[in-house]
Amino acid sequence: MKIRPYLGNRWQADSGMIAGVRLRQVFDTKQQAKDWLAAMAVRKATSKLEVCDIDARTAADAKRAAAILSEKTTLTSAAQFWAENHREGAARHILDLIGDFNKHLVTNNSRPRYIDGMMDTLLRLGNDLHDPMIGDCTTEAILIWLRNPNWSKATFRNRRRELSVFFNWCVRQGILTLNPVARIPSPKLDERKIEVLTVDQTRNLLNGLSGSDRAYFAIAIFAGLRPAEIDRLTWADVKIDRGHIDLRSESSKARARRLVTIQPCLKAWLDPEALEFCREHFPDAPISRCDKNEMMKRACHAAGLDRWPKNICRHSFGSYHLERWRNANETALQMGHSTTAMLYRHYREVVTPEEAEAFWSIFPPGAAGQIVPFPQSHAI
Repeated sequence: MKIRPYLGNRWQADSGMIAGVRLRQVFDTKQQAKDWLAAMAVRKATSKLEVCDIDARTAADAKRAAAILSEKTTLTSAAQFWAENHREGAARHILDLIGDFNKHLVTNNSRPRYIDGMMDTLLRLGNDLHDPMIGDCTTEAILIWLRNPNWSKATFRNRRRELSVFFNWCVRQGILTLNPVARIPSPKLDERKIEVLTVDQTRNLLNGLSGSDRAYFAIAIFAGLRPAEIDRLTWADVKIDRGHIDLRSESSKARARRLVTIQPCLKAWLDPEALEFCREHFPDAPISRCDKNEMMKRACHAAGLDRWPKNICRHSFGSYHLERWRNANETALQMGHSTTAMLYRHYREVVTPEEAEAFWSIFPPGAAGQIVPFPQSHAI
């Protein structure tokens, strides 16, 4: 590279051969020529590395990567680490994998409601992050996404759980070596107040309803079934002559069959004659085919409630059952829990022995009966 005087007071700079082409240029000042040669020196160096013609997108990406690394390491070292710690499948885009995961859930007979919730979270993540490669879904990126200011701690926890299920599946498929969600702690939630129906509210509710509405809420209150389990229940499953509700595995949330005791109060509210008629003529019909929202409005009106608290029937069953028979294992068994931990954490409000006695003595007007005894226990 040379600088030589040119016509008049001008200067010619000669950079020599760069990528097979000799470059020369004339400048008004010698300093301008020096600056140009310095730039050409950089170009000649990059030419030797075969990066002088790198496209703008790649160059911009390299610039961003260098900024992220902040001189902690080189781009080459970072790329080497990525290659060593990410499987070949990590180059697939997340939305593509979400489609495969959806097929996996369907094949494994997951509940439609479960699949819908899972897909909502995963598609939100994929779209909000602009469909990145699965290997680029870092813990930091996911944590920033989960910290949506419009979400509660419970929403954060639920979406974190759903993401973890998906990324664990990716690990099992050999797509990733580590679950990026595993390092994100689940937030601790404030203990929520459990709401139960009072004895008077329960009595007013059942007296104020009729037909399938009454059957639905009698089962929800005195058998403690989940709303989704009652929705899948048929008249043939209510075996009043045998003293239990046969909750089949395909109807149970846990996919495990269980027999729920029909207490005398529940038997009385179900109206045995009407029940036998339904079992004979409509054995496969659901307990209730009413519009759920309208049914809840009728229930609120009958019970004298301004709103219908979530799971209030199941909470009532767990609370009154536990206090009446004082057998946590039996209560958990009736509710379909494998341990008593869930019962104490989510389904129990403190009620008095007198209230529990009165609750299980709620019969239709003119009816009476004896409460079915369970083994006594001091495990509460």
